[in-house]
Amino acid sequence: MIVRPGFAAQQGAVLIIALVLLAVLSLVGTVTLAVTTVDTKVMANTADRQAAMVAAESALAVGEAALLAASKPDALGAFEATPAAHWWRTAADSYWTSKGAVSTTGGQPAQFVIEKGQVLSGDPNVPVSDLGLGYIKPQYTAYRTTGRGVGAGGSKVYLQSVFIKKQQNNAP
Repeated sequence: MIVRPGFAAQQGAVLIIALVLLAVLSLVGTVTLAVTTVDTKVMANTADRQAAMVAAESALAVGEAALLAASKPDALGAFEATPAAHWWRTAADSYWTSKGAVSTTGGQPAQFVIEKGQVLSGDPNVPVSDLGLGYIKPQYTAYRTTGRGVGAGGSKVYLQSVFIKKQQNNAP
C-alpha cells in the first residue's frame, strides 16, 4: 500500500467539514420554511381582512342607497339611536339585514343596520312657499348606517357613515 504524504494527517477532517456544512444547510432550510409559513399566514389574513372590508363597504352602500331611495326611511326598520356606544358589535343578528349586499366567499353575508338619530326642524321664521300648499318646513333627520363584513377566516370589519335626509313637511 502506498501512503501519500499528508493523507495520514487528515484523520477524517473532510467528513467533519461535510457534516458541519450539512447541518448549516439544514438550518437555513428550516428557517426558510418557517419564514415562508409565516408569510403565507400573513397573506391569508390580509386577504381575509380585505374580503371582509369589501363586504362591509357593500353593505354600507346598500344601506345608504336604501335611505336615499326611501320616501319614509323609518319604514326601513331604522332603530332609534341607542345610548350605548358600539352596541352593534355585540348586537344579535336580528338587528342586521343583508338586503342586496354581497357576501364574502365562505364568510357570512354582509349586513347593515340603520339607526335613526336626532330630528332637526327647519327654521319656521324662514318659510319656503310652494304654490298654494302653504309654507313648507324642512325637517332634517340624521341616520347612522353601520355595515358589517365577515371574512371566511373570521375577520370582522365595521364601517359607519352618517346620512342626513331632508324632508319637506307641510305646515298646518
